[in-house]
Amino acid sequence: MERGAPASGTGRSGGAAAKQLAPHTVVAAKLARPRPSPVHLHRPRLTAALEAATTPVILVSAPAGYGKTSVVAEFAAAHPDETGWLSLDQRDDEPRLWAGVLAALCTTAVVPPDSPLRTLRVPESPTADAEFLGRVDTALAALPGRVTLVLDDVHELDTAARVVVDHLIRRLPDTVGVVLLTRRDPSLSLPRLRLSGRLREVRSDDLAMTAAEVSELLATLGPDLRPDQVAVLVEQTGGWPAGVRLAAQSLAVAADADAYLSDLAGNDRAIADYLVSEILSRLPERTVHLLHAVSICDQLPSPLAVALTEIEDAAEILDALERGSGLVTAYGPGRAQYRVHPLLRSHMQASLRRTRPHAVSGIHRRAADWFLAHDRPVDAVRHLRAAEDVPGVLALLREHGADLVEGGYGAAVLDALAVAPAGLLDADPQVLAVAAYAHLGRGELAAARHCVDRADRAEADGRGSPEGAPALALARARLALAHDRMFHPPGTEALPLGPLGADPLLQAQEAIAASHAEEAEVLARSVLDEPGTDEFARARATALLAAATGLRGRFEEMADLAEHASDLGSGTGRWDDTEGGTLAVVLTGYADLMRCRPEETLAGLARADEYAARLGPALVLTPFLEALRAAARFDLGEREAGAELMHRARTTTAVDRARDEQIALVAMLAHGMAVRLGHREGAGSVVSWASTRLAGSAELAVMRATGPALISRFDAARRLLAPVLDGTAPAGLPWTPVEAWLLECAIALGAARQGRAERALASALRAAREIGVLRPLTTATAAVTALMRSRRGVPGELDALAAEALAVRGRDGLPDLPTLTEREHAVLVHLPSLRPLSEIATELGVSANTVKTHVKALYAKLGAVSRREAVESAARLGLLRSPREG
Repeated sequence: MERGAPASGTGRSGGAAAKQLAPHTVVAAKLARPRPSPVHLHRPRLTAALEAATTPVILVSAPAGYGKTSVVAEFAAAHPDETGWLSLDQRDDEPRLWAGVLAALCTTAVVPPDSPLRTLRVPESPTADAEFLGRVDTALAALPGRVTLVLDDVHELDTAARVVVDHLIRRLPDTVGVVLLTRRDPSLSLPRLRLSGRLREVRSDDLAMTAAEVSELLATLGPDLRPDQVAVLVEQTGGWPAGVRLAAQSLAVAADADAYLSDLAGNDRAIADYLVSEILSRLPERTVHLLHAVSICDQLPSPLAVALTEIEDAAEILDALERGSGLVTAYGPGRAQYRVHPLLRSHMQASLRRTRPHAVSGIHRRAADWFLAHDRPVDAVRHLRAAEDVPGVLALLREHGADLVEGGYGAAVLDALAVAPAGLLDADPQVLAVAAYAHLGRGELAAARHCVDRADRAEADGRGSPEGAPALALARARLALAHDRMFHPPGTEALPLGPLGADPLLQAQEAIAASHAEEAEVLARSVLDEPGTDEFARARATALLAAATGLRGRFEEMADLAEHASDLGSGTGRWDDTEGGTLAVVLTGYADLMRCRPEETLAGLARADEYAARLGPALVLTPFLEALRAAARFDLGEREAGAELMHRARTTTAVDRARDEQIALVAMLAHGMAVRLGHREGAGSVVSWASTRLAGSAELAVMRATGPALISRFDAARRLLAPVLDGTAPAGLPWTPVEAWLLECAIALGAARQGRAERALASALRAAREIGVLRPLTTATAAVTALMRSRRGVPGELDALAAEALAVRGRDGLPDLPTLTEREHAVLVHLPSLRPLSEIATELGVSANTVKTHVKALYAKLGAVSRREAVESAARLGLLRSPREG
């Protein structure tokens, strides 16, 4: 078929010969299928969706830059013999468009050489010519196979030309499918097609790139971004392919990717130019004015859009933008809420500040008024802060501040207060009380105390008010509670708390601070059982419930509740870096340690560090955090680093203010590490340190019994351990009984009491399974581990747990630590100095032959044949640390 010949006429004028057009008169360029660019990204999920479509019409509608043409061209390239392509423009009147349609169909192999479609001439008014339309319909119905016609840039057609497309899609035979590519929905009979199930729609949400697709594209274009940076890029661009590509080009040369991504619309001129030239320049001025005004809000109920823009038909304009461009998404009940594309919204915000700075404050005030009228104070306070409306901020916080902080919006409260001059705040005790409460929620005790002191001075100067007195009294009480939990030495008079109000969560915190776990559990459950409790309060209550159940020895339940609290809180967007969020991740980290997941423990503790740092070095949580971190690093093979951290945890000044169960945790972990390192003197120092605080406890009994067991004084060891095994010595830690039964197993093996050892091992496994811990089983002595291994496969309900413990021990690949005598260890720590053995003997006060005997024993235990090998092996195992530092 001839292509590229000049048109024989210009359409509606030019004589009789010009009134008819044939397919061969269409310019070849309009029939060419676009070729993919060199950096084209294959998107199989989209081509697969096109392949799977069974409807006769597919509408692909999205703004410029969404890759509509590329995706459909890729689909067409897979079916070259069955797909015709026609690119449309504003010059396509009705006859030209019919000629183009026929020509595009004739480029396919499906249309036979003798088909009338190849020779049919187009009359001057084809859609009104019944004979012409009948011949087209008959020829299409007679096609031997199915053909797909792609019409690109349908939005370019005028009203008269769209009649052609409307005719086609309404009267398509089964042999023909049509794909419509457009930047905005055309005025066609789409609703009728949609209702009859004959329309498949692919829109901007479908075409938006996923994080995986963005990563794949970046791998082609060059920038190497972290997963979190990719997530920010997807969020900032909304997955808009053109925006992603333009950003990728800039990121390839950006000195600081994080800084660039923080304000993508403002930092990338190419993106801004694209938005202006391809999108905004085609919109009416009134629509651009609306987009400027609504850009200050992410979510837009239709009445808010009217309030911001002062345009009564704002919702109709937003509807038109959604239908016509994909720049706006409607959602929610009745689709009466809107969201502007994130990159466009960011651009419009920057443009508003640049071109209409005088209007910004007024728009934010209108937003604040609307949110206040609709009982959404957190949104209102943010807009008042953006408007720098200090009187408005203070008035709102007097009325709603405490509720905002209680709901987890303390950061928003403090951010809003940043616009108020200090002198103005000093005259407002009620707002200072709110600020104190917000600081407390973030662990900023010093800042909270400062606010309360300022409020007290204002009260003393007569600047208080009856309305503000309750808030200030509550702030004092909450500060006292926080201070008591963090700084109050055990066994002494607590600070007077004053009124805590009727808040059961504050009362539960007080109960936990006093180790009244049962009372705290009842209070936390009362919040969870209350209908209508919001997700943030449920998350706080669940975290407190986790702490209470942990205090009561229900370790597995504590772990599940802590994880659930984090799941609940993370969905609120205001959970991380709060007291409840920190408590949840710390408890989860503790559970991960005892479940032999040390990497997860360290990751969780890292999330808690920022909050803990704000509380200062006196934080009573510090030894707890450091002990967990030390044990996790020790379990990962970092013996020296773990031992150093544990020494800090045990000697920090804050440890004197720790609760007994925290002392028990630090002591048991430190003692276990010292024993495994062969530091008997270090283990003894831990026992001495903990003896006063843990007197009569199961933990102290286990640690005391370990000493004689290590030197084969089995009867003495068993006498010390008996109160734990018979339950008369109370355990502060839920897993202490597991340690006790493992020690009983080791004692029985040392005394050659095989049956007793097997029964003790079964008791240890049973206790570990009941509370959901694994770590004690993986840190047991070599003899106990050998017994566990020898009983692998013995039928019984506990075999699976034993197998899991042995698998973890093998997975970690950490060799069993050799048991060294105190004198052997004293010699070992001198070997790295390379001093002669005679000098070491003199310093230790023994003979040179005695030192040589110890060195030979060390070589045997460390698998070394030289002093250098012995030192290297001991360093790998963390055995070179001084026992006194254990």
